[in-house]
This record gives sequence, structure tokens and C-alpha cells, in this order.
Amino acid sequence: MAKVAKSARVAEPVKVPAKTMKKPPVKAPAKKTPSTKSEAPPAAQPQTEAPATPAEAPGSGKRKKAAASNTYKRYILKVLRSTTHQDLKISTTAMDIMNTFMNDMFERLAREAAELVRRNKAATLSSKDIQTACKLALPGQLSQQAVVEGQRAVARFLRASS
Repeated sequence: MAKVAKSARVAEPVKVPAKTMKKPPVKAPAKKTPSTKSEAPPAAQPQTEAPATPAEAPGSGKRKKAAASNTYKRYILKVLRSTTHQDLKISTTAMDIMNTFMNDMFERLAREAAELVRRNKAATLSSKDIQTACKLALPGQLSQQAVVEGQRAVARFLRASS
């Protein structure tokens, strides 16, 4: 049996009876007193100081701004109306699916175009970068059609702006 030095001994934890343990003091809610200017209750007095955050005052009329979400619903309806089927309608579910599809395609093309700009060490995103991103992101005939339509749109824009 090995000898244990006195300094190597481990002290056993001291058990404190439950009655002697003190609980932290509970703060009493602060009492609101009317201001010295008038004796009206605090609810009737106008607020002079705005709350720090909108969450503190739900009825204050201030709201947190929601994240901006791109919606293409207006443009999908315009394209639907411009085709030969003007009386055709689209359900809310179908519109949400089309909107999600458009957001997804925009993100894909933007990501691909940004990668091209980064690879070329350029500072500006040009129409040629978007055209190349379309060729890379879209399959076969769809990419060719997208490039043709994009060229037409850019030409129309340049004609209108000059």
C-alpha cells in the first residue's frame, strides 16, 4: 500500500443543511408615481421618451422592417396577360411556385456571374458575364433561348435610353 502525502489528500465537500442556505432576494416591482406636473395616471400622460426597441412597446406603431423579399408576381401576371390567353388565371399556389422558381433562378445566375467576375479579377459585372452565366447555368436549348432574349432586352434598353 502506497503512502499518501498529507498535501495530496482530497477534501470532502461540506454538506450544508437546506435550512441554512439563503435564497436570493426577490425584487419587488417598481411602483410608478405620477409626475409632479399633473396628478393624472401614467397611462393618460403622453410619453416623452420613445422606447429603446419596438419589442418593448407593442402598441407604439413602430415595427421591425421585414427582410426585403424579391417577388416576381407582378411580372408573371404581365407575361401571362401578354400571351394569347388573356382570360387565363393562375392560382395562388401556382403563383408562389413560379415566384420561388424565379428567385431560385436569379440566385443561381447571380452566383455564377459573380464567380465569373471574381475569376476574371474584374470590378464590374457586365452583360457578357450574365450571358456566360446563362450558358453555364441553363441546359442546352434553354440557355441559347435565354441568351437571345437577353440580347434583345439589352438592345431595347439601349435604344430607349439614347
